[in-house]
Order: sequence, then structure tokens, then C-alpha cells
Amino acid sequence: MIELCEVTVCASKDGANNAIVGLSLRLDAGTRTAILGAHASGRAVLGPVVAGLISPDSGAVHRSGEQVSYISCNPDDQFICHSVDADVAFSLECKGLEPSYIRERVQDTLAKLGIMELATKAPHQLSGGQKQMVALAGAIAGTPDYLILDEATSMIDQSYRKHFDEVVSRLQDDGLGVVELTSDAERATLADSVVLLGPQGKILAHGTPNQVLSDLEALDRADMDPTSATKLWMSGLIPQRSGRDIPVTISELRSALSSVGVAS
Repeated sequence: MIELCEVTVCASKDGANNAIVGLSLRLDAGTRTAILGAHASGRAVLGPVVAGLISPDSGAVHRSGEQVSYISCNPDDQFICHSVDADVAFSLECKGLEPSYIRERVQDTLAKLGIMELATKAPHQLSGGQKQMVALAGAIAGTPDYLILDEATSMIDQSYRKHFDEVVSRLQDDGLGVVELTSDAERATLADSVVLLGPQGKILAHGTPNQVLSDLEALDRADMDPTSATKLWMSGLIPQRSGRDIPVTISELRSALSSVGVAS
């Protein structure tokens, strides 16, 4: 478990402005949590804080010995070696592990992600989607307990995004805890739970994707757009039945359309 206790992060060196003020949050192992927020929510600094890359100015982050890996939106920021296999091996080498184990672990990780053919290529020669898959390989090679995705799919195309999500879902099935920080409500529908942040990291809503993403008042306060399914449902073009939950995914929208006799 990762627990944030009254975390405050200053946005300026003099402490005059705060990106996050007094945020307390528990992130359970083996679950996928989406932290959804606009720029003013402090979301941009929260990922590095959870991952331990920066320390809060006050408060504490308790990780209980958990290993945490982090992937940003720009994989180029994380590459340091001349080839994909060397880059994936780097974190294992830093732990002083046996070379034979490292070679085996790198091969197994690249195979699991379906990118074995990239092993000897230079990271800077890859496409955006390939780069992010390599960043994922480097992040999971050391078998972390948690994976922090900081807008990790925002710069890759739909085909690689689908593959990325499928791999992350399998990793979660194997017990990996996933925390995705995003400004896209559609991404939040993939999570087990959603934390909606307002200005300075104030939690405006916390619950299942449907509970949070159908709370239009909370989304408005957070300066966040609803999902496309919710927008269509609320457009007035579709007959609505009193008391029915607001759909937030396409599958929920299809079910809602079926219930009011509209073919989807």
C-alpha cells in the first residue's frame, strides 16, 4: 500500500504558491487507480511525488517497502542507453544482479510485451508507440509493486495505446498496482477507482468510474469534460428514462439506448 498523508508541494521556491495542499490518499496494491485532474489540480507534480522522484514540502508518503516504477508522457526523457536491451537492463544492473539473470529477465520482458525485435535498435530511432513500449519494459523489468503512468499514453497512436493498455491490464492481473494520472476522463474509465482532483489537489470525488464520472457537478468544479458517452447522453438527442444512471462508457451507453428502445 502507498499512503499520502497531508502532502503539500510548493509550486515556487519561495513557497508562495502551492501545487498541492494537504492531500491524503491511499493507493491499494493490485488495483488500478485513475487520478483525474486539470492543470491547476497539481496532477503534474503528484506522479513524481508518489513515485518518490521528488519529496513533498510537508506531509509524508509511506510506501511500506513497495518498489515503484514511473513512466512519463515523453519516453525520450527516460532513455539513457544506446540500445533497447541495454536500456531495459540498466535498472537491473544498478541493483548489482548477476549478468545471466539480467539477460534472461530482459529477454522475458521484451517477449512479454511483444517487442523482442526491437532489442538491438537504438531508442531514438523508434516510433512514439514503440518508445513507450520500451519505457514500459524498462519500468517492469525489475518487477515493481506499483507502476505510475503519468499521461503515459497521451503521445501515442490508438493502435499502440490499445496494446499498451492490454499489457498493463495483464500486469495488473498478476498483482501489479497501477496509478494513472490523466486529464482525460476516457482514460479514467479503465480504472477500478477514480480520484477527481480540484485546484491544489483537493479531492472532489472518489469512487468507481461510474460514480465519479457521472457526477457532472464535481466534473464542472474540477474543470473537466465528461466522457464522450456522457456528452452524447446529455445532448438531448436521446430519449432518457427517469432514474437511470448516466452512462460514462460506450458499452454503458449502448445498454442505456437499448433500454429506451433505440438501436445502437
